[in-house]
Parts: sequence; C-alpha cells; structure tokens
Amino acid sequence: MYRTPTPTDCKFATDTRDYQDIVDKLNAEDSFLKNTCLTVTRLEDGLAVTQMNATEEVLNIYGMVHGGAVFTLADTTAGVCALTNTPHVVTLGSSINFIRAATPGLLTATATRVHAGKTTGVYDVEIVNEKGKLVANATFTMFFYRDTLPGPKNHESRHKNDADQTSK
Repeated sequence: MYRTPTPTDCKFATDTRDYQDIVDKLNAEDSFLKNTCLTVTRLEDGLAVTQMNATEEVLNIYGMVHGGAVFTLADTTAGVCALTNTPHVVTLGSSINFIRAATPGLLTATATRVHAGKTTGVYDVEIVNEKGKLVANATFTMFFYRDTLPGPKNHESRHKNDADQTSK
C-alpha cells in the first residue's frame, strides 16, 4: 500500500555530505533497485556509478539486453547522482543513444553532473559492458523538489491549498 513519505522518511545524507549513507539506504531499502538487479556502487559530489547484472530476465527476443533495461540503468544512475544536490529528485527529460547491443553480463553506468541550478540539474551518463565498451550514452534533466516531496498525494494537497488560497 502506498504511504506518502514524510520529510523525515526521505531525508538522505546530502545534508551532511555523507554519500555512503545514501548508497547504503538505496541498496538496502529501494525495492525498484532490487527488482531490476541494480546496485549503487559509488557516489561522490556530482558523480554516481551504478551496476546492473543483466540476466536472462532483461533480454529482448533477440537475446540482447532490452533497451528499456539499459534506459532504466541510465535513468537510475542520473537520479542517484542528482541526490548529491538535493534529497528529492525526479526525471524531467532525457535523451539516450544506444551505441551497441548490450549482451548479458555486468553493465556499469557512470553519471556526471553537467549543471545544477536551483530547481533542475543536467547529468550525462555513459554505460559500458564488462569489456569496457560503450553501450549507450544519455543526458538527463532532473527536477529538484526543494519545498515539497514528490508523489501524487503531496501534489493533490498542495494544489488544493493553492486553490483554497485563490478562492479567499
């Protein structure tokens, strides 16, 4: 059952710059990462590294890693990198180029911060296979939630409060 997170629930270590706490929390508690075989392996200011064990479950009908799985790895890595700017982020826009087919095995994504403003950040991501060959590169624009938490229930209450203010 969905429960709207509170600021305390979602408070990551970006306040103290202890990035290992973020890595540990994500790897231990994020069910999406677990279900997609993703692991955050490194996080520094403006840099994140995430890996996917691309198994049979993520292959397409041609025996290659499905592009959606590669995109998921890129998106997740950009989002993790953005956590070094603020503890609450979502993807606003993205572009990905698939350079070569990804085959089963370990894929590694590295995201670097290009720009971080007040409400958005831009991140470049490169994904390589076990041989270090480039599989895909991508650019992501992330939205930073600074005054509210992401999630439909948070937006509904905020918009209701905005409507209440304008009707007075």
